[in-house]
Amino acid sequence: MLARPARAVAYGAGLVVLLGYLGGLAHEVVQPASPPAYARVASWLQAHHLSYGLGGYWESSIVTVQTGGQVKVRALLKNTLRPDLWLSEPAWYDPSAQRANFVVLSSTPGFMNNWEPRALISKYFGRPDHVHNFGPYTVMVWDRNILPDVPR
Repeated sequence: MLARPARAVAYGAGLVVLLGYLGGLAHEVVQPASPPAYARVASWLQAHHLSYGLGGYWESSIVTVQTGGQVKVRALLKNTLRPDLWLSEPAWYDPSAQRANFVVLSSTPGFMNNWEPRALISKYFGRPDHVHNFGPYTVMVWDRNILPDVPR
């Protein structure tokens, strides 16, 4: 006799848990999608006709992919500003073949997302001609090719 009430309680509890999960799923489904990471900086670079520049690993890969290669950001190592040759080509950093005139900085908090080696940028590239700040991003622009100044 006790088994029947216990079974009913278990089914009721299971139903409550299932309804809770379904409610949570329904809530998530109706929420607006967040924009892709770095979408704002990628579209800003495109709108300003900046097509070849430098940045951190995360900025370089995602901006290049999000713009379908229309904007190419090549990765530099944060501690030295040397070319980050992991998953890249040395030719991307050849100043006789490419012209980079901007650097993308990101103050996004996170393990690898924060990329702001301002002192090294100043040391190797000098003062930028233009600085644009928006959200967690800073885009430094020079009126010349900065690739010859990348440390080797």
